[in-house]
Amino acid sequence: MVIETQFIWKPNKKAERILFDTYWSAQGWKRERATPPEDFVYAKQAGYLFDPIELSHNELIDQLLRLRIRLDATVVAQAFSDSLTSKALEFYFPDLRA
Repeated sequence: MVIETQFIWKPNKKAERILFDTYWSAQGWKRERATPPEDFVYAKQAGYLFDPIELSHNELIDQLLRLRIRLDATVVAQAFSDSLTSKALEFYFPDLRA
């Protein structure tokens, strides 16, 4: 069963690389992140990065509970299923990334 959605994701290899380079290195997760401003703007416009925000635990939980109401469980399940069959193994096995 395929669910039609209004949002169509178009992969962007450059923005994806910026995302991975921002948070990940050969040694694992980066503690300190520094992204060149022009790369940040590019990845943000592509929908891969966003401006940093700070929320308390309670603020985060409140936002998540409000967002949960807007989600359609069938669409979420379809998106998860699609991600498993995308053959993009780097999301599951980072060592396989080029």
